[in-house]
Amino acid sequence: MTGSPSYPPEAASQTPPGGAGMELPWLDRAIGRQYPLSVIIAVLCTFFFLVTAIISGITGGGGADGLASGLLNPSLDVLRNFGLGGAIPLTSGRVWTLVTACYLHGGLLHLAGNMACLFQLMPAVEGNFGRIRALAIYTIAGICGALASALTGEAYSLGASGALFGLMGSLFVWGWLRRDAYGQALMRSCAIWAGLILALGFFGPPGISNAAHLGGLAGGILATLVLVFLARRGAGIPGWLGLASVGATGLGLVLGLVMGIQGTIASQTDPEGYAAAHADETLAELEMLLERAPENAPLHALRGLMVLTREEPGSADAAILEFDRAEALGYDSPVLRNGRAWAYYKAGRAADGLADVQKALETAPSDPAVLDTRAHIYEATGQRDQAIADYQAALKLNPDQKESQEGLARLTGNN
Repeated sequence: MTGSPSYPPEAASQTPPGGAGMELPWLDRAIGRQYPLSVIIAVLCTFFFLVTAIISGITGGGGADGLASGLLNPSLDVLRNFGLGGAIPLTSGRVWTLVTACYLHGGLLHLAGNMACLFQLMPAVEGNFGRIRALAIYTIAGICGALASALTGEAYSLGASGALFGLMGSLFVWGWLRRDAYGQALMRSCAIWAGLILALGFFGPPGISNAAHLGGLAGGILATLVLVFLARRGAGIPGWLGLASVGATGLGLVLGLVMGIQGTIASQTDPEGYAAAHADETLAELEMLLERAPENAPLHALRGLMVLTREEPGSADAAILEFDRAEALGYDSPVLRNGRAWAYYKAGRAADGLADVQKALETAPSDPAVLDTRAHIYEATGQRDQAIADYQAALKLNPDQKESQEGLARLTGNN
């Protein structure tokens, strides 16, 4: 798609959708008038991708292998910190993720594909409708796509594709406005590409969000129709809409960057506190995943572990039920056994957990966490010497294990 097609003859006597209706030259200059809008957006997307990829590589072990892994697949935890969109962040009150989700990508190929589409679509939209209108269309479409993804229950979403569908919808409207052969060809082209990508979402690999695509498409079409209507009435672009588009994008990205850096620092300096702070979000994610895959045994075991960390009445009993479901579905592991044994201990039924922890130790005899669990059970059932031996064995393997230190101090008065 090259050049900027002429305006439809019917609109020749009215204010066209771009150019002449521009009333915000200072705002136009503020967002880098000398650079195409596609370049500015691509730079922002690339910057956030590189930041999340590098942090994922470093926190995942560092080195060349870690960085390569981060570039191919930034970690979910890092992306959540920087503003991953979806139902879970939105219901947690992180409204700015409706903006930041459009600037985050899940891998190098994901980024490259979206940026290639951006450079195909944005120059035409910017040329036909003007710079600030193009940014407004992109922003509104991106927010609508992220919102649609969240409202349809998708736990997490990211990527510029919702906003890109909005640009496609905008060009579809432009083709309809032309009412000539070129316009019809443009409409067909947009419809074919949108249909192919939507079909890929239905029949292709998992992880493609048709909800975000359709939401972005609807947002782009509606935003374009409103802006064209205002332009034809000689109103130009409302100042508040231009400011809102730039302000929402800037504020959202700054919040995403600040929260991402804070989360990264917290995850490295206080991993236990960080995990506790994100426990509710992780549990909500598991709830959504289990709604879609209720027979997934490892998910039930993981949910049991998450429930067990909550200091609430009945949490231990609820965790036991989850571990039982996982076992009934054929899942067995030292993690499940140790988790259920600890749940029995927390529920005041320590003796019932002894068989589980013994089974866990058969598979993982040198796991200090499992030894600590058995020590607590021995202590709760009055087997003092066995408890002391297990606390000492756990501390020999992990001298910093706080629970074992406290247990040994209770029984001996020494650390």
